[in-house]
Amino acid sequence: MSVSVIIPYIESSDLILKTADSVRNQKSVNTGEIELLVVDVSDAQNAAEKLSAYPNARVIRKPGAGGEAAAYNIALENLSADYAIVARPGDVFGSHYFMNALKAVGANKPWCFAAPNRFCINPVYSRYKYISRTNVPPLMLNKEADIRDYPNLLQMEIDGNIIESAVLKQYPADASLKYEFFHDVMLRLQQDHPTYFAMEEANFNTFMPLSDDSAYFVPSNDIDWYRNSIESFMLPLAERFKNSDGTLPYFIQFYLMYAVSARFLANMNNRNKRNMSEEELDLFLKACKKVLDLLDDTIILNAGKYKALGYSEEAAEMFYMLKYDTDLLHRRQAAAGRLLPSGIQPQKHRAVRRMERRADRSGG
Repeated sequence: MSVSVIIPYIESSDLILKTADSVRNQKSVNTGEIELLVVDVSDAQNAAEKLSAYPNARVIRKPGAGGEAAAYNIALENLSADYAIVARPGDVFGSHYFMNALKAVGANKPWCFAAPNRFCINPVYSRYKYISRTNVPPLMLNKEADIRDYPNLLQMEIDGNIIESAVLKQYPADASLKYEFFHDVMLRLQQDHPTYFAMEEANFNTFMPLSDDSAYFVPSNDIDWYRNSIESFMLPLAERFKNSDGTLPYFIQFYLMYAVSARFLANMNNRNKRNMSEEELDLFLKACKKVLDLLDDTIILNAGKYKALGYSEEAAEMFYMLKYDTDLLHRRQAAAGRLLPSGIQPQKHRAVRRMERRADRSGG
């Protein structure tokens, strides 16, 4: 089976050599069947020069074509291998990744892709490998995963998955999305193909933190990621995925809760985040409420105790309060016919009050 490693090259960087070396140094596999399919949309247009020592590198020059989403779409148009993997410059394949990945897929398998264990290896962010909190739990590895039964096994990231090329070509990226274009690809793909193989021995190491590492995920430094992406991506996503009865598939509810919680987790870290003004905070909370209004209480309260959601019981109660403008006690009292006296409002959750105090200090 042949494999293309799709690498969007959006700026000049020697990091791509790390990725190329990790492919060349694979164990127990014919690396001649692994192609580096690099789409160079950078201003420098020097990917071919940097990869001149790698005979399996095919570089497509497209100066000014756009960013990662555009480069990925160009790669799909030029994809001829049986399987494809998306990687970024600096990402490193474990030494036995391809040996294990090629065993996990094939014409006789009932799934069209297989997912690795992901780690972040950027020393700027951590002295140690960061283990992705969206990795499949150990007891569920080396077997088929079905997001209809276990929504927490949803593969949000495209990075490192080995995917049947004929399938992947059906899911171009929406280049109008600023941040979530690859999440959108994987959500659409898994709506149609809800099962995959969870690989146990195939490790994929990312150079840049992915969305599960809220403290260092680069878009979390951009104010647009907090509110604008909710309005431009998450709410339209929910509308597109609605069932005929108006409900949302549970894996989409899981994703939306993951995305909302990631924004709260990211903003807890003041080291590299900007404070929102009072007006920005108010708009952000209102946008989050629109998403929470679409979700079942079980997912908001994380009744399944999903590790990937990454928040505490206190945070779950906070999200519940955002949805209902009240706390759990008041809601239970209301259900039992014991409302608070007229004119008395339930208190805001202390986490929301902390964010509001920060907005006041920022001069909003």
